[in-house]
Amino acid sequence: MSTSTYKKPYHVEFSIENFLAQPPKFTGKNTVFCTKNASFFLLGENLNIITNNRKLRPFAFTSNKPTPNKKFVISNFVAGVFKFLNLHKLSDDKRRKYFTCVRRHMQITCDAIKKRRQSPFNNHNQTRTYFRFSVDSKTYYFGIYVPCEKGNCVVCPTHVTRHHTLCWVHSHQQQQQTSPPPPHHRTIFNNIPKTVCSNRLGISYRKEVSYSTRRGAYYIVCSDFRQTSQKKQCINRFERLTRSPRSNHANKLITPNRRSTATLCKHNAVSVRVNLTNVANRFFRRNPDLLPLSFRPGVNTTLDTVLPLVATTMPNFPPSPFVTISPESSPSPPPLLGFTYQDGRIRLVFRSDDEDE
Repeated sequence: MSTSTYKKPYHVEFSIENFLAQPPKFTGKNTVFCTKNASFFLLGENLNIITNNRKLRPFAFTSNKPTPNKKFVISNFVAGVFKFLNLHKLSDDKRRKYFTCVRRHMQITCDAIKKRRQSPFNNHNQTRTYFRFSVDSKTYYFGIYVPCEKGNCVVCPTHVTRHHTLCWVHSHQQQQQTSPPPPHHRTIFNNIPKTVCSNRLGISYRKEVSYSTRRGAYYIVCSDFRQTSQKKQCINRFERLTRSPRSNHANKLITPNRRSTATLCKHNAVSVRVNLTNVANRFFRRNPDLLPLSFRPGVNTTLDTVLPLVATTMPNFPPSPFVTISPESSPSPPPLLGFTYQDGRIRLVFRSDDEDE
């Protein structure tokens, strides 16, 4: 009695698409694109495989249906890639264990991507489209390919969210557009005296913040010096620290001879000095058609033409300080050198009579 073997009538083939572009850095989720002892294999729609391995060639499988189900496609995808990587030459137990593990994670990744894109929660949680699989010193990344939603972009996204699916290029642009600017840092001083004790030096003193109206700045004032320990080691340490007047801490330390010190606080506004001539040259080098008559050779620069120019070319400065400046404060000012910006106000810097000579 002859037995006939049943043959699957449909011949299905995987197509290969090479993706060789690399991001500027391989940090975070972009590590999947690193080619150092590693390669990735992403299963896309229409039975195509996206990979950065140039040696992979199309392979086929047979099915009894014209459109195989998802689990059957994933099984043949993993089996074909394993054969290409020579993992089929391993022992039966290892090969079966690796195959079952990768196929299970492929199904979990596919279901996780589908749930993330259909999630009812309005958040920006991310789900990776790949997972890592290592054999000895080789690293392989298997996953699901989800195309970038920005036009005809061919870059592979590494994660999906409820709102979008973007590659590393468009994701960076989208983050720059949606991220709010950082809040302006303003230091608030509580001005509560604090007692500082040093067991190593055997001293104690009071530390507080004081504002000088004459100088317009905050100062750290140390006072009420006391010696809390008479141990020889503590006394020797403190003498070594205060012995040399050239020490970096000499102006900050209080001693029995100097009962209080005041040092400038680092949280004061930083003065910025700008040469308006360089600003004007840089601006009109880019826009030569906007060169006004006041900046041409032989004509003196006036304050009314300089300040709008600085406000236009330096957007980091707030526009409000320019309103507080009035040319009436100096009816006939000497030639203008620049200005300093501090505490929300601009102070003009003019050339002195000694410099003219």
